[in-house]
Amino acid sequence: MQVKNFVKIKNNLSFRIKFFTILFLLFTLCTILSVNYTLAQGTGLEEAANKAGLKTSEISIPTIIGKIIQEVLGFIGLIFFILILYGGFMWMTAGGNEEKVTKAKSLITQATIGLIIVITAYAISYYITYTLLRITQ
Repeated sequence: MQVKNFVKIKNNLSFRIKFFTILFLLFTLCTILSVNYTLAQGTGLEEAANKAGLKTSEISIPTIIGKIIQEVLGFIGLIFFILILYGGFMWMTAGGNEEKVTKAKSLITQATIGLIIVITAYAISYYITYTLLRITQ
């Protein structure tokens, strides 16, 4: 009996390690692909924009922080999407097993609550930052 439980735990752990490894690789890929527009300086585009009378901006710390937050939120959205797909897959393959359906509903509910918490935290931090910047200017 204990051997079967150990195998289940081991298989579950193996799945989680694979799952988070794939998520980490996707996050890394997204980050690497998004860096190319920050490294595109020195291409002469700023000179062309100045000659055309367009406003150019230099990369500042708030801009970099904003881009990092944007990437993290994109990654969280990806995690939410994967969890919803996984929960839906669990529900569809439950085959009438009430325990599996309950587990799938719980996963979908928890993923949705997590996304709501993240969006609310972002909205609050955005409001505070916007208010502070408006007061200081």
